[in-house]
Amino acid sequence: INGTQYSSATAPTAAGSYKLTITVAETENCFGGTASVEFTVAKAALLGVTLEGWTAGGTANAPVITGNLGNGTVTYLYESTDGAGYSSAAAPTAAGSYKLTITVAETENYLGGTASVEFVIAAAPAPETPEDPADPETPEDPAADPPQDVGAIVGLAIAGAAVVGAGVVLGVILWRRKRK
Repeated sequence: INGTQYSSATAPTAAGSYKLTITVAETENCFGGTASVEFTVAKAALLGVTLEGWTAGGTANAPVITGNLGNGTVTYLYESTDGAGYSSAAAPTAAGSYKLTITVAETENYLGGTASVEFVIAAAPAPETPEDPADPETPEDPAADPPQDVGAIVGLAIAGAAVVGAGVVLGVILWRRKRK
């Protein structure tokens, strides 16, 4: 009916309008005849998208599209949902809340459509900062300013917390003689 000829003993699967004609031959006990019916195979409409968030500074996760069985062309639109004003076809990189909307073009047997998913890009953890020797919370190094008395202990360094045998900790004690 829609310009495509289809002649088969099995039902069509491609979208379109069809006319089914059944012919029964006359027999000794029955009259023969022909009957026709028109019907339509509709285009399929199956579409979905999922996307897991990631951490800022990391690699963006790829969206997973389901239902694009006709391999329609896909376009992407990423938009911020937290008021940051981001709107682009490229995946965002900054921490925040976002929505991805995909649009799939219609194909011969499949309807086009759109689907959306919200996701979050988490803030990267703050980098660890080295301890500040001027900070009162930072332990002092007794070897940095040793006392001047004979036999005073100027430092105790536990060499990598080396443990030998049954819990014996090795260390080094430094002594300094009195200046003359």
